[in-house]
Amino acid sequence: MKEIFWNDYESENDGIYSALNQIRSKLSEKLSYVDQPEPSPEAEDPIVWGLTKSQEGNDMLYASVAVQAFRAHGIPARYVEGYYLPATAVTDGKDSKVILTGRDTHAWVEVYFDGVGWQPVDVTPGYYYEALALRDMIDTPDMEHKSAAIQDQGNDVDNSTKLEDAKKSNQIKSPKIVRDIAAITVGVLTVIFVLLLLCFIFLEIVRVIYAWIEKKQFLKSDQKDQVLYIERHLFTVLAFIGIHATLGWNTKEVDERLSNRLEHVKPGEYKRASELIERSVYGDIELKPHEMRTLQVFLKKVRDSVRDGKNRKVKIMLRYEWIYRKPEKNR
Repeated sequence: MKEIFWNDYESENDGIYSALNQIRSKLSEKLSYVDQPEPSPEAEDPIVWGLTKSQEGNDMLYASVAVQAFRAHGIPARYVEGYYLPATAVTDGKDSKVILTGRDTHAWVEVYFDGVGWQPVDVTPGYYYEALALRDMIDTPDMEHKSAAIQDQGNDVDNSTKLEDAKKSNQIKSPKIVRDIAAITVGVLTVIFVLLLLCFIFLEIVRVIYAWIEKKQFLKSDQKDQVLYIERHLFTVLAFIGIHATLGWNTKEVDERLSNRLEHVKPGEYKRASELIERSVYGDIELKPHEMRTLQVFLKKVRDSVRDGKNRKVKIMLRYEWIYRKPEKNR
């Protein structure tokens, strides 16, 4: 399984969802879906035979292969069988009975998410998003706007070095070499100061232009791209304060560390935001307006709390966040 699924895996942003995408990608290369696949010979392992010989299988084979692939990568996973009920059947038949038969049987995978528990994922073509489509998350968004009196003190330019004028002595004549060294020193310091000032002005101009472009692109983007934008910003800011987070990984631990670290962030807020991002990114489910506001308010709360801190280095990093942010990766 490691050779088939993980040899060419880029583990830079390793997590459950990136691993899931890797498994789906490899399955699309190795298998073709059929309802009634050819049975494997008795002496052959069904999974190995399906991947290497017949290269076709049904939902049971897809789920079995995915479980082994997740486990080979160190992610807890288990095989589940049950009945497949489309989301449309739930909404259309909520006031009447829905009949399920043997033709509705289905197999899928459950993966363990830290702080959440076992959650269904599906690797069978055509069933990717049904697992989350039926899970209607109840939301009580924290829309309490706190006006924090924040002054950005992280952008002060270092005071320019002042060169004390050499004291003139009426009794001792300054040698010409001393005057030359003083003149050279003043010139060098002046050049350094001018260069630093130009760099600062350049960074500020780039920052303003970049922020304007990002805001314009954010408003023009579809909802999923907006959620990905919020995710990248959130995890970049968390990395500035030493909290390295990945979507769906150590959610409970990150939530506890964040609420303990930042005064204005309450326990459970990060977990809620993470669930909403997972719902959009993994489930491809459109968030409601108040859910999008919840994500935006949470990101602003984290940024403001970090900016309100006393660490000057973190404040500077936050101001020029675009320099440190990792490039977006397709999912």
